[in-house]
Amino acid sequence: MGTFKMKYLVCKRKGGKLLYYWQPKKLFVVGGKLIPCPFKPVRLARDSGKVADAIKEAEKLNGHLEAWRNGLEAAKRIQIGTVDWLIANYVKDRCFTNLRATTQRTYRGDLKEISSKLGDVPLQCLSRSDARAVCNDYAENPRKPSAIASMGRILYNFGKEIEAVTANPFENLRISKAAPRQAVWPMETIEAVQKKAVEIGLPSISLAVQLALDTGQRSTDIRLLTWNRYEGGRLKFRQSKTSVWVEVRVMKSLAAMLERVDRKAPALLICEGTGKPYTKDEFSRKFRDVCEAAGVGADLQFRDLRRTAVVRLAEHGCDIAEICAITGHKLTSATEILEVYLPRNRKMADNAIDKLENKK
Repeated sequence: MGTFKMKYLVCKRKGGKLLYYWQPKKLFVVGGKLIPCPFKPVRLARDSGKVADAIKEAEKLNGHLEAWRNGLEAAKRIQIGTVDWLIANYVKDRCFTNLRATTQRTYRGDLKEISSKLGDVPLQCLSRSDARAVCNDYAENPRKPSAIASMGRILYNFGKEIEAVTANPFENLRISKAAPRQAVWPMETIEAVQKKAVEIGLPSISLAVQLALDTGQRSTDIRLLTWNRYEGGRLKFRQSKTSVWVEVRVMKSLAAMLERVDRKAPALLICEGTGKPYTKDEFSRKFRDVCEAAGVGADLQFRDLRRTAVVRLAEHGCDIAEICAITGHKLTSATEILEVYLPRNRKMADNAIDKLENKK
């Protein structure tokens, strides 16, 4: 074993290779008391194996250690150099604060889960097996493991950018993803929901369904649509998720529905109960009320109308570029759209055969 002038930096020879480690003492005197060290030994310079890199990493870890020794009370809240410390820095950074509000809420939920499992773990001590185990703790939820893995990867990539870590234990984890939703609304179900919405005094929900079916836009963009975005028989959306502008010509059936709505209202969709534009929760509740009244189960959701719109366009002979022009997907995502948003069905297969026969 070799030692260096740099505190707690040691060298070991294993398998003919020189490996460098940061090994602090197990106990330190802090405030006149002997306190267990919260930092575990860490292998350094994993990628290059160079002593210069090991010294640089050891310097940084020594800084975290000294900060802990000089501010034990603050360290009890968020110990410097831990996962919680990285989370606290990430949520203050522009790469997080520049995200849209809904994305921030989703991220905060996943960060809270990571904090509950790993908050006091020193950054350099988290192994890939640890990261994988945390993701798999949520195996009962088919979508949660991949979401936690994705959030952990984003968090540790931020850590690499601020030079707090040298490796990302969440990178390329083989966490199985839940199968994408393949639910598509049958036209008879759509018609039943729209009819019931009008019957129970919620024509705004019927209009929302038609907007989603004809434009393929997300519920947030439909809910926030204002009248100044409807001009010359066209609706213009700026998609909140991607900031992409999409312009869609309104079909006659939708135009007729819009003619019955007050143009002086602040939005196309006005909640009948409040007389104001829908909030996210109000819209979800009213939509579910209508579905339950129409006998439609929770297995069909409003977001499935976006997929239904894509399938409907494909069934009517639109090619992928035309579909993207309406829904706002990127052309480079064409393959993904075909795999995720276009469930194969008999009608599409029949259309393909018809095209072949017509060419003969």
